[in-house]
Amino acid sequence: MYDRQIECFHKRVERLKNYIDYMLKSKVHISVAKENEVIYDLYVILSDDILMIQKYIKSIKNKDKIIIITQNKNIDHIIKCVNITKNMYYLYSSDEYLFNKFKRVYESNLAKYN
Repeated sequence: MYDRQIECFHKRVERLKNYIDYMLKSKVHISVAKENEVIYDLYVILSDDILMIQKYIKSIKNKDKIIIITQNKNIDHIIKCVNITKNMYYLYSSDEYLFNKFKRVYESNLAKYN
């Protein structure tokens, strides 16, 4: 899920999606943020707006599967994001770094719920 109003997120989402598709040899579903009841293996939220992030997470039942990616370095924003999930990363981290974080969170949840 990402805030489509911010163009840098859109470009970054496409790069990450292509990288993940290449590394995992499987398709990844990425949607514009919306409230729905669909259950996914991992929820990656890209946004700089804490109100939008809080809106997105309302529809997610398993909070352990949430990753937040942001470029907002405001202390208040970072604290609020960390209160939602410990899995918060910077937008301009390398593709490999973010991929490894996605994989770690995904695998830890897989182990937890299987």
